[in-house]
Amino acid sequence: MEGDKILLIIEDDVNFAHILMDMARGRGFKALVALQGDKGLEMARQYLPDAIILDIQLPVMDGWTILGELKSSSATRHIPVHVISVIDDMKQGLMMGAIAYLKKPSSKDSLDKAFSHIKSYTENQLKRLLIVEDDEIQRKAIIELIGHDDVAITAVSTGSEALNELHSQRYDCMVLDLMLTDMTGFELLDQIRDDEYLNDLPIIIYTGKELDSKEEMKLRKYAESIIIKDVKSPERLLDETTLFLHRVEANLPEDKRRILQKLHNKETLFEGKKYCL
Repeated sequence: MEGDKILLIIEDDVNFAHILMDMARGRGFKALVALQGDKGLEMARQYLPDAIILDIQLPVMDGWTILGELKSSSATRHIPVHVISVIDDMKQGLMMGAIAYLKKPSSKDSLDKAFSHIKSYTENQLKRLLIVEDDEIQRKAIIELIGHDDVAITAVSTGSEALNELHSQRYDCMVLDLMLTDMTGFELLDQIRDDEYLNDLPIIIYTGKELDSKEEMKLRKYAESIIIKDVKSPERLLDETTLFLHRVEANLPEDKRRILQKLHNKETLFEGKKYCL
């Protein structure tokens, strides 16, 4: 039927796939199932589903490869992917752009929550971004860079304001500078990660601070992406926020699309090339 929301289930356990399919139909989704990784990727490209449930251990092509392929293509990177797997690597999944990660075996309650998350994600076209940056000029520049009618942006200058915002409503992504006036970015991250309701919030560190290896290792535990501010960094920030907000690239204004295309073309240009000195 026209207007049906499509959920693609990529799962090789037939019984579990049936359970997921029944749950999907009960929530008004039209469910498609792929029992092999390669078939799942093929169906994702063909049908462009509204959401995907993805297992990691799959025959022919594993879930990490599928997630990487989906997120590297402008046609599919906006599709929300919820990973459900025996592999316990939530951090890897979120870093690669999954909206959430559930470990198997999964209780009925946790599966219900996963489906509620998927349903609300497919219904809310407007994504919410929190910017935490103490410099007013930088704040305005980030809003200008990312802003469009598909994203509601809230910008604050302190860690305590950021915590108030995060506890008052759900955000889809946060951009954080480490140099704040009331607390360090590290202290803010500690408080966020102590809150179980915020543990799947994608965090992009966007900072001018030179990081030593110890600081960088600590940040990698918390954040999905670390961008050091320089001449090229706005392009990367637009790209990373587009990924974690699951924005449809084709619907972005032309100037933003051009920035992303230029960045991705540059990256594919160097892929697989070896240089001899």
